[in-house]
Amino acid sequence: MTVADAPTSPGKPAYLARGGEQELVAPCALDGSQFYVFLLKAQQAKLQSLIDRLFNQPSGGAVRYEAFWDHVALMFTHVDRLSSADPAQGWAAYGDIAMWVPVLDHGAGGLLPVFKMYPVYMIVDNGSTMATGREVYGFPKEMGWFVEPQTPEFLGDCAVDVLGYARTSTTQQITRTRLWTIQRTGDGSASTTPISDLESLVSELEKAMKELFSSAEAGLIIALNLIRDRFAIPALGLKQIRDIADPSRAAFQSIVEAPLALKKFRAASLLGERFSFDLADLATHPVAVETGLAIGPQNVSFAFWLYADMVLGTGTTNWQSQA
Repeated sequence: MTVADAPTSPGKPAYLARGGEQELVAPCALDGSQFYVFLLKAQQAKLQSLIDRLFNQPSGGAVRYEAFWDHVALMFTHVDRLSSADPAQGWAAYGDIAMWVPVLDHGAGGLLPVFKMYPVYMIVDNGSTMATGREVYGFPKEMGWFVEPQTPEFLGDCAVDVLGYARTSTTQQITRTRLWTIQRTGDGSASTTPISDLESLVSELEKAMKELFSSAEAGLIIALNLIRDRFAIPALGLKQIRDIADPSRAAFQSIVEAPLALKKFRAASLLGERFSFDLADLATHPVAVETGLAIGPQNVSFAFWLYADMVLGTGTTNWQSQA
């Protein structure tokens, strides 16, 4: 299958592939993916305002998403092999640092709301995955620089730089600027607790959720969704293109989702050390305003490492503007 020959939906024009094509053809395999996951306490009211502004209000109520709780998940991810459904596009290794907002979908049907995730910030080091993430999946991907951990046993600093400027800048020149840093607060080698299988990981996550949530129901919702879908979590996206005549308007806008599914469990560990998250105050990246995270250092609530093969599948459109 080539990009130009990929099947299309009835009534939609064929995608016109060009030389140097950057958008990968879904589903995309992410083999050998290492996820270092850090849960951070934010403010649920700020997260709800963000979800309302990006999803509920533009759709006129066609979607009903709720900020799940007062934490976000910061993931430092390295993928050994990213490949598309079109073998001719080849494969690449890349890094992906994302801050995910847990969301409940109350309009998906069923007895319980459906657990989903939205990446409010996503920084990558590969142009192809940036183009694919933005144009196909509606993720707010941007290029950046970062220090990634190598192994959970020797976990050093984890840091992200972006193109931006500090809120206190008098010149407002966009340069390479530190956005956030994760550091271990203990000395010596990292303390880890190996996890042998997926079921044990789900069990440990459920225990952590019960400790962090004020309601036992919240942890149960996550656990049931993860067990039911075998770690296939719908990832939400907002696809939009600025209008060329009026840049304050969108020529196209849609709310989409696609499943990020676990294909093969390889290993996992609980990261038992204490960690500190340090957030910079950038005017270009108003993380604190949008999430309620504190400027400066704050403690990480919970951390774990997952090594697995994943797949980011084809998705669905939940709402699309008619303009």
